[in-house]
Amino acid sequence: MNCQEFNETTKQCQSCFTEEDHFYKDQTGCQLRIASNYENCKQPKTSSNECLECYDGYYLTETLECLICSTNCLTCDGTSEYCLTCSEGNYLNSEHKCETTGELKESCKLLLASGDGCAICKEGHLKNETSCMKC
Repeated sequence: MNCQEFNETTKQCQSCFTEEDHFYKDQTGCQLRIASNYENCKQPKTSSNECLECYDGYYLTETLECLICSTNCLTCDGTSEYCLTCSEGNYLNSEHKCETTGELKESCKLLLASGDGCAICKEGHLKNETSCMKC
């Protein structure tokens, strides 16, 4: 039994071992969290095997699970492809995808001082926020 505090009168579990011990309490007692749902969860829901917040590099699905963000995406939201921030050496384009600054140099004549976007596009490219799109 994974119950930390058991009420002898009601014959029910009052509390389970801590969240770090991977248990949660539901109507039937203490349950072990499913590792695949829990390992990337920053803030687990106290009464189920669901998550409320994921660690960086993961996003929360509609079913409250944490799935990995796409490559170069430091944080994402809703899907693995919708990046909010990028890992070092990458920048966030206007379509919320992370691109390497190397890719940016192919279409950009002058990088922003921060290195995360384009100030002036090369000939044959059109500026779209901090990205350059081929005409």
